[in-house]
Amino acid sequence: MHGHLLDHLDRHQRLVPSGQAFAADEPALPMLFVYGRRKPTAFTRAWAHALAARPGCRVVEMPTGHWVMVDDPAGFQRVLLDWLA
Repeated sequence: MHGHLLDHLDRHQRLVPSGQAFAADEPALPMLFVYGRRKPTAFTRAWAHALAARPGCRVVEMPTGHWVMVDDPAGFQRVLLDWLA
């Protein structure tokens, strides 16, 4: 399991190095990235800032663990419906 996660993180770092903009071939699609503040695995904050700066994209930190929709279903639903509106 950890090997798969490390492969994914390594691939992610090659596509979007910390502190750099998205790769040129990244799809220009609106994206919502919701994450829990107490998430046990780390992600690159520079990536989240770059995503938030893209038109139509939003990054939301919730006071939950990894499974935001399980830890706070009503809060997740509010975030999702607000983004879709």
